[in-house]
Amino acid sequence: MRARRLGIGIGIGVAQGAAWTPASLGGDYLWADLDAAGAVTLATQPTIPGAGWSGAHWAGSGLGPYTHTAGATASLTNAVLTVGLRYLFTYTVTGRSAGTVTLYAGATAGTARSTDATFVEELTCTTSTGLTFTPSSDFDGAVTVVSAEALSVAQVTCSGSLGNIAQATPANQPWLSDADAPTSVRVNGRDVLYFDGTADHLVSSGAASTHPYHKAAGFTFLTWLTPDITAVGNDTLIDTCNASASNVGINITYDAKAQKLWVRVANGSGTWVVNEGLHLAKGLPHLVDATWTEAAGLSLTVSSLITTRTVTQASTGAASAADATATLQVGRRSGAADYFHGSAASLLTRVGAVDAASLTVWRAWAREYYDLVETCTSIYATNDTTQNWTMHVDAGSTYTVDWGDGSADNLTGTGADQAITHNYAAAGTYTIRWTFSDAAKVKSYYGQSNSVLTGDIGDLAGLTGLQYLNLALTAVTGDIGDLAGMTGMQQLYLSSTAVSGDIGDLAGLTVLRYLFLSSTAVSGDIGDLAGLTGLHFLHLSLTAVTGDIGDLAGLTGLWYLNLSSTAVTGDIGDLAGMTGLRQLHLSSTAVTYTTTALPAWALCDIRAYSCGWNTATVDQFLIDLADGVGANGQLRIAGTNAARSAASDAAKAALLAAGWSPVEVNE
Repeated sequence: MRARRLGIGIGIGVAQGAAWTPASLGGDYLWADLDAAGAVTLATQPTIPGAGWSGAHWAGSGLGPYTHTAGATASLTNAVLTVGLRYLFTYTVTGRSAGTVTLYAGATAGTARSTDATFVEELTCTTSTGLTFTPSSDFDGAVTVVSAEALSVAQVTCSGSLGNIAQATPANQPWLSDADAPTSVRVNGRDVLYFDGTADHLVSSGAASTHPYHKAAGFTFLTWLTPDITAVGNDTLIDTCNASASNVGINITYDAKAQKLWVRVANGSGTWVVNEGLHLAKGLPHLVDATWTEAAGLSLTVSSLITTRTVTQASTGAASAADATATLQVGRRSGAADYFHGSAASLLTRVGAVDAASLTVWRAWAREYYDLVETCTSIYATNDTTQNWTMHVDAGSTYTVDWGDGSADNLTGTGADQAITHNYAAAGTYTIRWTFSDAAKVKSYYGQSNSVLTGDIGDLAGLTGLQYLNLALTAVTGDIGDLAGMTGMQQLYLSSTAVSGDIGDLAGLTVLRYLFLSSTAVSGDIGDLAGLTGLHFLHLSLTAVTGDIGDLAGLTGLWYLNLSSTAVTGDIGDLAGMTGLRQLHLSSTAVTYTTTALPAWALCDIRAYSCGWNTATVDQFLIDLADGVGANGQLRIAGTNAARSAASDAAKAALLAAGWSPVEVNE
């Protein structure tokens, strides 16, 4: 079997972490469990009064509807907000035939609305306390105020022995993105703290002496971190250094320009004895953990959707005396302006490093708690006669691999990924056979990609415990329906293989997060996947699938959707609920577009080449995309689509101004 390339994948089996809690760490720790009842104290909730509303040319009572008579731009106003707080507003526009109306929180403007619908917006109140609706002079509709909810967090009541973290000043309070929030920063249904990068931060409320994070004591730190896509500076996530004259604490900073996370440990003279960074891309959730001891140095791991890497740096310099005066800063460096810009889904710290075994369990717990898995990038083989596999088998479960050349290995699962390598005397064709004492104990099965690996995927049907299967770019065949019993599957990669079958046979794999079947002979109606609500990546390009993309509207957690060169139809507007999309590829399909309120898609690569759109469709898509436009996307809708007209000039200019590049349309 001549291998040209091998890939290593991570299959996550986290059942071991199910009964574990941060208290299992022992010692002094702080855990910000944002989902626990009573864990978060929000700022004072506003009461939207039924009285006190005023505005010329507005008529109504209570909470509305308040109808505007065209002819003036005076605002409908009620002073019910607190300057500096973040709010979640819900309101309804009805009866409109002309003009726009815009919600303001103080001086902060929302989106100008030009349709009848119920709208949800997050805004921070600035300058004044007024909640206002400002119409254009020709607006002839009505507004009904539904609710206003404060999202700013005054205090997080933490589990553990190190007190709470709090912020008394409204303008400096981070935001809670919870079940009601329309933002895309939540992590699989878990609440997150969102820091705005300008002022938001929290400070430990316990005595400084209860937070002895310093060089001599060591520390352990873990979070699910999502740096904001617009972050530009050096943002401090946690810090204990600047409050002490001896400056012996720790500092964890995100360099948004280089997209690297830096972990630093200072000695008693203010010199960094540890200054180690790893890549941390914007806009995606990353599992970050760091542990430090004077003897062993630093272990830093960033497990993202892209790569996993661990580095170790030994200590230099003499040990420092304990620092009993530093407080724990969350979201900034004490006394400095380098505020963090992004979200933290959890914050778990411990004074003193945990051992390697405990750290493994800790990571497993975090992955399970937030229901996230990671993948690794591929590496390249250097020997054509070498076979490389990655297996993840539950600890204690035995299995045998017969390499087909007269040799075999008897192995025992470790509960973690095992790299299995075999060197053949000569390149050739070999039949590799796997025998498992308990097939349900196999969690990850990853062979060599881009090789002449053959076989029928149906031979794997007995591995009902599989969570990860990657046989992409191989010569395997078979019917994907044979995998229907693998109901715990989280990641399935079979792109560029000869597999076939109906995608509807995978409808029972309800915990799937990644499904890659591009360039295969699979078929079926994409609507049969509507129940896979946990999907993040769906890649079905160059297949025979059919159906209406509107049937996928419930997959609101999708980050990547590629249906290019398929027979799929429908309206892109039906995907408006997919607010977190980063890639939307629909080229060479019959998908069209009418009009709707599109999300503020940021960092989104949208491709709809050659879909047969006329000028009106092209113009309308540009206009709606630019209404409340997100930042730094890419748009390609040229090809056989018609040229746009002057009607979309302003929309194209708005996209370019928001950092979209390219904006590729037929001119």
